[in-house]
Amino acid sequence: MGRLYNQEPMLGVLIAMTLAGWSEPVTVTGTLDGQTATGTLRIYVPSKAGKLPLVVALHGWNHTPEQWIKTDDLGPLAEKYCVVIAMPAMGKSVYETKLYPESRPTGLGLPGARWVGEVILPWVQKHHDVTKDTAVIGYSTGGRGAVLLTRLYADFVFAGSVSGTFDLSKLEPTEAEYKIHASVFGPREKFPERWAHNNITN
Repeated sequence: MGRLYNQEPMLGVLIAMTLAGWSEPVTVTGTLDGQTATGTLRIYVPSKAGKLPLVVALHGWNHTPEQWIKTDDLGPLAEKYCVVIAMPAMGKSVYETKLYPESRPTGLGLPGARWVGEVILPWVQKHHDVTKDTAVIGYSTGGRGAVLLTRLYADFVFAGSVSGTFDLSKLEPTEAEYKIHASVFGPREKFPERWAHNNITN
């Protein structure tokens, strides 16, 4: 059975009943640079009590936490190794550090990497009994995001990446991977500084 949540709307108090497993989608609201957005988050809490390590898990472009849970459930591993997993819904984010006038909607409307590092991570640390040192894992664009987050935020001390997109300069304009990054950064030939800024091989 998943962890059950009840949010009291007036006080904004989150009450978590102590049931192990995946939560239903939890609503998280945050503000970056004066702009507010609301996203969802799935949490796995193992049956072991006490302060536990946290793993943030990042899905690929246009995927969902529910797809990842369905196809490759991390819950049994979280239970075995006694870690909390936080899996935010990131929509079409490429885990960018900034959005631009040319950026198409990503789902959140805020930079994906900063959403994870400055909204999701503090929220989980506040509402769950987790250690400060945090691991971050991901696949595809989420794998790129995992490595990037360890460079941006000191709390992320380990990154695990599967099929991550690292060197953006190597992407060919005909490739789908180029196109999804161009939908955020704009064309590379027109905005090379944006691509270089978001290239984690630098």
